[in-house]
Amino acid sequence: MTATTGMPRSWTRRCGSMGKHSTSRSAARSGWFGGRWSGHGRTRALLSLGVLVALGVTTTSAYWTDEASVTSGPISTATLDLTGGPTTGSENLTGTGPNNWDYSALTLTDMIPGESVSKTVVVRNSGGAPFRFNATVKTSSNDLTSALVGLQVVIFDQSTAAAATGTQAGGNRAGTCSGGTQVYSGFVSTTASANIYGTDVTLATTGATRSLCVRVELNSGAPNTLQNKSTTVVLNLSATQLP
Repeated sequence: MTATTGMPRSWTRRCGSMGKHSTSRSAARSGWFGGRWSGHGRTRALLSLGVLVALGVTTTSAYWTDEASVTSGPISTATLDLTGGPTTGSENLTGTGPNNWDYSALTLTDMIPGESVSKTVVVRNSGGAPFRFNATVKTSSNDLTSALVGLQVVIFDQSTAAAATGTQAGGNRAGTCSGGTQVYSGFVSTTASANIYGTDVTLATTGATRSLCVRVELNSGAPNTLQNKSTTVVLNLSATQLP
C-alpha cells in the first residue's frame, strides 16, 4: 500500500510539472496575442509590410540602350581677297593683303598746269568671302602739294577712263572719265583723305567688280614753286568681311 500510495503522488507531481509547463506554454502563447507582447506583434507586422513596400519601390527593370553619332563633311574657311587692276580680269593686287601695286600706266611726265591723266581701276572680289570696301587717297610726298592750287585727284564710281587727248608739245594733254558718278575730288598730300565713298561698297560674290576712273590733274593755278617736282598718288583700298 505504501508503494501503491506513492505512485499516484509521484505521478501527480509529474502531472503537476506538466501542468506548469502547459501553463507556461499557454502564457507564452497568450503573450503573443495579449498584454504588451500583442503591441510588439502588430509593430513587427507593420515593419514587415514596410520592407515589402520598400522593395516594391526600388525594384527596377533593365532597359536596352543604343548610341549613334553624326559626322559632318569638310568645314573650311573662305579667303577675303580684294584685288585691283586696269581692266576686268587683269588684277595686279593678289592674296590676302596688304598688297602694293605700282600702276605704272597712271603717270604723266613734264606736266604743266591744267594738264591731266586718267586711268581705270577695277576692284574685284577674288576670294570666297563677301566684303564691303572703301578707299582713301594720299601722295607719297608733299612736293606737289599747294593748298587749293596743287595736285588734285578726282574719282568717278562705276566709270572707265576715256582715251587721252592732246599732246605734250601742245601742253594740253587731258584725261577724262566716261560715265559714272563723281565720288571724290581733293587736293592731296601725305595725309590720307577721308573715305571716297560715303557708304562702303559691297562686293558680295566671288568675281564681283567695281570700276573706278581715277583722274590726276595739276591745277591751272599751280605756282612756280611746283616746277620740277614729282610725287606718286596712293589709292588705299580696304575691305571688311560681311557678317
